[in-house]
Amino acid sequence: MIQDRIRIFEISLLKAGILLFFLFLFGNILILDILFIQNLKAKAIVSSLETEKIPSDESNPGSENQGLCPASCISEIRQASLSSEQRVSTPTTVTSQVKESLITLGTGTNASTDYENVLTTQVYIDPSKYGNIKSVKFEVSIAVPTANQFVYVRLFNVTDNNPVWNSEMYMSGGPSSYLVSGPITLTSGNKLYVVQIKSQLKALTNLNQARLRIKTY
Repeated sequence: MIQDRIRIFEISLLKAGILLFFLFLFGNILILDILFIQNLKAKAIVSSLETEKIPSDESNPGSENQGLCPASCISEIRQASLSSEQRVSTPTTVTSQVKESLITLGTGTNASTDYENVLTTQVYIDPSKYGNIKSVKFEVSIAVPTANQFVYVRLFNVTDNNPVWNSEMYMSGGPSSYLVSGPITLTSGNKLYVVQIKSQLKALTNLNQARLRIKTY
């Protein structure tokens, strides 16, 4: 009887030891799980704080205010600033326009083999009244009824008693012709000018039109 009781007591102690062992093991596992979960939560909180924090870039003075304006907003502001600078720096080109004036000298006739004044074409011209002159050209329309002679025509400066350089032109036969000189120069000051004509055979020559074309800036 005593031996049976001793055996039962030993078995009870063994069972109690085994039970305590499993309780101890389960407790350790539970504690480790709790610590692991807390560690994960701590890491999640730190990561969230780092994400919300906006780093400051010392090389970019405007980086401190990026938290108040998203990247798309900052991009639009920069583009608008560049566009404004381009509008300010773009030079404005001003194109000078050329103006044209016509001075009518008149009409007349001539039948001389030497240069003679066509008195109906006398006119005073002061080039300073036309501003900045680019070019002046002498234009005439002449007709010969017989259509069989050379006719010469030029512009003459009566005041200074000399022909205007590069104004002489001629028609080599035919009933009529429209002649345009190369660029001529008008002497400064108010001068009296007249058209002069001479013909090869002293036949009648009609001056149908005479004028000066002045182009200015």
